[in-house]
Amino acid sequence: MEYLIFALGAFVLVFLPIAAVFSAAMQPDSAYMRADQKKVVWVLVVLFVPFGWIAYWVWLRPKLSDPPPAEWTERAPSGGAHVAATAGQSGRAPLLELRGLSGGYGQVRVLRDLDLTVEEGEVVVILGANGAGKTTTLRAICGMLDKVDGEVFFDASAITHKGTQTIARAGISHVPQGRGTFGDLTVDDNLRLGAINRRDGGVDADLDRWYDTFPRLAERRDQAAGSMSGGEQQMLAIARALMARPRILLLDEPSLGLAPLITREVFERLGEINKEEGLAMLIVEQNASLALAIAHRGCVLETGSIVAAGPADQLMADETVRKAYLGF
Repeated sequence: MEYLIFALGAFVLVFLPIAAVFSAAMQPDSAYMRADQKKVVWVLVVLFVPFGWIAYWVWLRPKLSDPPPAEWTERAPSGGAHVAATAGQSGRAPLLELRGLSGGYGQVRVLRDLDLTVEEGEVVVILGANGAGKTTTLRAICGMLDKVDGEVFFDASAITHKGTQTIARAGISHVPQGRGTFGDLTVDDNLRLGAINRRDGGVDADLDRWYDTFPRLAERRDQAAGSMSGGEQQMLAIARALMARPRILLLDEPSLGLAPLITREVFERLGEINKEEGLAMLIVEQNASLALAIAHRGCVLETGSIVAAGPADQLMADETVRKAYLGF
């Protein structure tokens, strides 16, 4: 009887976890086992299965191997038809256009057939939960993904497989998550780096211009960027991108890690820049209410596909969209 109880206990404590982890890893939406799951299975098998090392290398390891790199793992959206986040026909080509854009990392496809446009002077917001593909969309536009299908057009010219420098020089400035400022350099030096590709004589005038827009930066122009607050560094990252004189500004989660008052100030500045300069913007953001308040149009990403799109005021007013995707 004691041996029976011991055997049942071993089965519950050892073999059921192995089966559960292995089963979860091999579900249809996961063509290969995650690294953390592999480690759990590896330890359990080696410790508790008879001839564990042999069992792992001969039988289990081939089953846990990643699929051939030439294939992508599809991650289907939860439902609904294909939605395009495009403006109405204006009679001219949009400033930025994504046609059937797909992309990802390694074997995992993150973006699935995105159609999206940004017109001259327009602010478009991409909303969605973490992991929906928002950051990947911006990275695909900027030429930072190795695996991209579909097409990206800027000012009617294809830029899909161009290098990041070529894309930046064409007039696309990217403010990434984490801001990317140079902490050891002064505010002034950081801003001048934003104009490194320019060959005109207006750099000093633009410095004064953005110092006027962001007075906090003017007060700290000789201060090391790394000693400033998160909100001030975000303003610096935006101003540095503007020093390139872009035709469109891509912003990735500008509110990330900022206090509510600073977040509001950042979005107010972005709205003012759009109205005064006519600068087009594509903003990735989770703070839906603030982002849509300065936007002309918006779209919602879910598992790499656009599931809702339309004018900003309509998205704000649609109760179903608000509750399902916007969180308010």
